[in-house]
Amino acid sequence: MKQAYSLSFLAGLSLALAFLQPGTWTAVLLGWFSAMALLRAMRLSENSMRVAYLCGLVKVGIVFNWLVSTISDFGNFPLWIAIPIYLLFVTTNSIHFILFAFLNRRLKLGLYLTAPVAFAVSEFIVPRIFPWQYSHTQMAFLPIVQIADIAGSISVTFLIFWVASAIEEILSIRKLRLTQLAPVLGLVASLIYGVNRIETIKNTPSRNVEIALVQGNIPIEAKHQSSLQYKNFELYLKLSERFFNSDRLVIWPETVLVRPVSEKLSSTQNHPWLKNLALNTNWLIGSLTYENKDIYNSVLAIDKNGAISKPDHKRILMPFGEYIPFSKTFPWLLDAAHMAGEISPGTELSYYSFMDSKNEPYTVTPLNCYEDILNTIARKATKNGADLLVNVTNDAWFGKSTAPFQHHLLASMRAIENRRTLLRATNTGLTAVVLPTGETSDMIPVWTHGTIEASVPLAKELSIYTKYIGDNLWWALSLISLLIVFRNRHK
Repeated sequence: MKQAYSLSFLAGLSLALAFLQPGTWTAVLLGWFSAMALLRAMRLSENSMRVAYLCGLVKVGIVFNWLVSTISDFGNFPLWIAIPIYLLFVTTNSIHFILFAFLNRRLKLGLYLTAPVAFAVSEFIVPRIFPWQYSHTQMAFLPIVQIADIAGSISVTFLIFWVASAIEEILSIRKLRLTQLAPVLGLVASLIYGVNRIETIKNTPSRNVEIALVQGNIPIEAKHQSSLQYKNFELYLKLSERFFNSDRLVIWPETVLVRPVSEKLSSTQNHPWLKNLALNTNWLIGSLTYENKDIYNSVLAIDKNGAISKPDHKRILMPFGEYIPFSKTFPWLLDAAHMAGEISPGTELSYYSFMDSKNEPYTVTPLNCYEDILNTIARKATKNGADLLVNVTNDAWFGKSTAPFQHHLLASMRAIENRRTLLRATNTGLTAVVLPTGETSDMIPVWTHGTIEASVPLAKELSIYTKYIGDNLWWALSLISLLIVFRNRHK
């Protein structure tokens, strides 16, 4: 029994270390080791749910340690509130490990499919604020993650546990079986597919568009000082000067304009700051906007003539930063966080058409901050015509932690799933260009200011995942799993 808990702790620690070194080959190896150690620990224990939950608690507790400072320092909560919120987060965001163990014990599928189905279903149906998956540990191993364009990022998790199940059995019973070939062949097929897809995408001619990403590296404290707001705007303006009159799409991060702009503003010439933006340049700018008493976290799309389209409003808001959970029921929570009000959520995706230097149109959809880690939003945007996915973010809220790198890691999977270039413009990092293969081609180091000037591909192909499958496979597997559990409940 002690060995089971020791292995579970080691599995959780390995997974945590993988996420603390995102996008590395160390993370790749630790991800595989964690899966095998967890399966071995569950085999050795009579209480597999408790053992699996320990793995989840260790992983989540270590990986998200930065939440305490984020909630206290940037959410303005005292530690006596921040620490319980963090502990609540750790306990609730590890629950899918319990469901995994429960399903793993009840499903009893052949060909080593029990564990992969159980973990894939648990990752899929249990809601989490930050949906970190085993699949994200594999981002440095590009050939293996390319299957995400068929069934999403969870398909990589499925593959890991499928192969790990066979390897764990071989190590446990020290015996080879013919059925162990099934996951091995699945791995080989996935790698062949991945290598082929990468080569095909790289060798397929595509139309390119000129873009520029700007990272101002403005600390949170300076960003929200009213006396420094125009100075901050001037910094972004100065960094962007060399892109004026270039027909480029110049992208500034989330809430560069902290002073709210009217939602009805239709031209840069009608705003004292925005009129300084050059014409003959396309812009996407993060800004707060207002309509009546509602404040939105928005993106302004400005074309080469200075015309401003209807703003895109952020749809998925961050708790404790943009709104306080349960504050409508307990208004005193706003006072505890020193918040005068809350951001209102948007409801619809936006599709902005810009003209390149050859007067050919292309379509851009903004994904504001957290929205680039949610697969359903990026898939819907791509399916409805987005040629480019653009994320504007301000990860300065997470301090000098691994969170910006983890955010980038999760976001990169959207490029693979939808076979679209993902552009990420952030305030303090990690600003980058992610190609349709998931490869990060350009990057500005965190906590520095700078720009990226690039010519990026506009892929037109819709992936199998985008066009057909989406999450349907995982919904189906979830339903089938529940039916099997119900059928086997008395066995």
